[in-house]
Amino acid sequence: MPNQVLPEISIIVPVYNPPEKYLRECLDSLIGQSLKNIEIILIDNASIGGCPQILREYAARDNRIKLFRFEENQGVSAAINQGIKAATADYFQIVDSDDILKKNAGKKLMQAVRKYKQPDIVIFDGDSIFPDYRGYVPKSRLRKDHESIQNLFGQIITGSKERSIILQYTTAQYWNKLYRRQMIIDNGNFLCEKLFAAFPDVLFSFKSVCYAARLVIIPDSLYVYKESIGLSSKFSHPDCPYFDAPLILADEFIKFLTQHQLPGELRKVIVSQGIIFHIKQFFAEYPCSRHREYVKKLKKIMRQIPLPVLETNPKLTKFYNQTATKNFYYIKKMLLTTSQKKFLGGLIRKKNIAGFACYYFLGIRFFKLREKHRKNKPPTNQT
Repeated sequence: MPNQVLPEISIIVPVYNPPEKYLRECLDSLIGQSLKNIEIILIDNASIGGCPQILREYAARDNRIKLFRFEENQGVSAAINQGIKAATADYFQIVDSDDILKKNAGKKLMQAVRKYKQPDIVIFDGDSIFPDYRGYVPKSRLRKDHESIQNLFGQIITGSKERSIILQYTTAQYWNKLYRRQMIIDNGNFLCEKLFAAFPDVLFSFKSVCYAARLVIIPDSLYVYKESIGLSSKFSHPDCPYFDAPLILADEFIKFLTQHQLPGELRKVIVSQGIIFHIKQFFAEYPCSRHREYVKKLKKIMRQIPLPVLETNPKLTKFYNQTATKNFYYIKKMLLTTSQKKFLGGLIRKKNIAGFACYYFLGIRFFKLREKHRKNKPPTNQT
């Protein structure tokens, strides 16, 4: 009996109730890849409605599809971890179930793998669209306009300085990366299941870049990412299920810094981009009624940081002194870094947060979009 040919790429898709139209678009883009020798691992995370039937339909149609189902929602981290364990290819990538993988993505990624002698990670670019608005964001996910990134295209990256640039100027999402599976397994770098659905990609991507001995960046745009309000819309709800997510993320990063003697460049970017950025960004999203609780938990995390970690991270030490030792009002003022405009006596408010314009009427957010990209047209070529 001839030896079975292993797939070249395993594509892992966690599925939890995306719009059915988008799910079909996603699956069509996967089975239509020009690289045929792939496996598609669908993790049905207790989805309901028409999604389970769609997944069964596609699995019956294409024998490259492996379908797994959780009867209870385990969170996106657990779903992806299941996919990594089930994968049989040397390389895997993660695709969100409402996004699109461009037709030649697999072929171009495997060309990069062969050209650059099996790197641990291949990082690529992607387009962003607002499906509800039908707008297109022509902003490179790789910050192609930045000279530091341009200088890294097509190079085998091994140094800590270059990896710190990657963490600063590329997205922390997992979908724009091809991972060598054995590198992930050897380092035990599975997704953190404490981060049920918020920020597991940030922790996973940062740690993966730190663990990878050899990386390469290619400028090709191979992915279509559907922008939406997403999880941030839930943060403003008084009963937000992800209230602790930025704090858990900070705690996990601190543990990572404690366990590894990382070069200074990587420690600095983990503190600034991984910890402080997310602590500040989402504090502004939470309702004021929960600010004290948030600060109380943040203080507890800061006070548990081991002294050696503080001694080797000046930026973290400064943030520690601001959060662990100051009073609530000082910390709140320091964390609230967004700008606000009020109209009609405060009935309508506009907040600029992380490049987005958020509009509120009587406390209810009704619109959110990067203003400068509203009038741009969607891409015509997604191949």
